[in-house]
Amino acid sequence: MSQDQNQSLEVNPRTVGMTSNEVTALNDFMQAGMPGVTSIRDDQIQTMFTMFMEGYTYSEIAVKVRLKKEIILCLAYKGEWPAKKEEHVNALVSSINNKIEIQRLENANFIVETSAFLRKYFQDQMSQYNKSKDPLVFHGTNFKLLDKFMKLYDIMNGKNGDGNVPPPSNPGQNPNPTVSIQAAAGSTVNLGSPSSGSVNPGELLKALADLERAKEETKNKKG
Repeated sequence: MSQDQNQSLEVNPRTVGMTSNEVTALNDFMQAGMPGVTSIRDDQIQTMFTMFMEGYTYSEIAVKVRLKKEIILCLAYKGEWPAKKEEHVNALVSSINNKIEIQRLENANFIVETSAFLRKYFQDQMSQYNKSKDPLVFHGTNFKLLDKFMKLYDIMNGKNGDGNVPPPSNPGQNPNPTVSIQAAAGSTVNLGSPSSGSVNPGELLKALADLERAKEETKNKKG
């Protein structure tokens, strides 16, 4: 075995995960003509490959199947087991990330739909009050829901729900990523860019402020 041959195997992607001693043993085994490899059945190879994918080391596989480790190293090298394992792991990671992204978008969509529901509630209450001027409509409005609405609005602005913008996890990272979500009635809201969305509580807050002032005036008159 030459030093150059051994070094060529060490930098070969097919030997990823092998120790230096294993690479040396593999090189010697291949130089000797790979004795015993041709007698290995396909079902044995599949069993060993499955064990490798499950995390068994070459030494552990050799003990389990009662074969020389050099044979397993050779099969792994010829079959490109490390590359196949990396491809499998990458596919799993991609699948997990996709599921996380779908869940994140579903959660965001729920926030938008809930916000639209609360907005519709206050719009209906204000519409009834403007038409009737009935104090019962005003007093029957659940203003506690306004706090819920504003917390959702903060979240849609990329805030924590308490009015504070959380720091980015990485320097230079945009704390307000823009994500388009389909809301109720076919409208679209861009999370992180609420000014371009359909959920804008500006008019709602102004009307509610007027109602609150009217409520205070009513209390003062009674007092």
